[in-house]
Amino acid sequence: MRKENAVSILWGECKDIFLSSSNQQLEDLLKNVLNIVRRYNAFFRKKADLEFLNYIIKMNADEYIIGTNGDDFEILTKTYIRLEGISVEIIWQILSQLIWDLTVPVTNKICPFCRCDNVVLLADKEKKHLYESCENCFGTAEDGIRIMRPDNLFPASKDMVEKHYYSFLNNGSI
Repeated sequence: MRKENAVSILWGECKDIFLSSSNQQLEDLLKNVLNIVRRYNAFFRKKADLEFLNYIIKMNADEYIIGTNGDDFEILTKTYIRLEGISVEIIWQILSQLIWDLTVPVTNKICPFCRCDNVVLLADKEKKHLYESCENCFGTAEDGIRIMRPDNLFPASKDMVEKHYYSFLNNGSI
């Protein structure tokens, strides 16, 4: 199969997922996107951060708090459908950012460094350390102490969040 045909098929599958997605079924959206990445991971290996790709391939959607960043994923995915000139690199960027945005837990805290309200919970690959990190200034803290941001951080899982005594609010935010 020619590369152009494969990209067209891959993008067609992505568009089908995006067309059927809704804000009420974010877990289904995540599971479908994860399945696409797993099936086409050979394409993405040339374009992706391999640490993150390998992390995604092993992800279990049920282990994450989904959709806490307040984005309207329904509008976002419908926007993707209109994109033209799609390449494997662009598809990877869309899917990896979508997975990140769906799974990274956003807290109700204000960043002490820049006063932004985009403080997220991240974990190291081994899931031993939980970090609060500002998506605006990248200020990072562990146990309330500012640290240099470690490399290769990933969205914190439900278990990590619970283990570190964060409480869930009724709307799923932290």
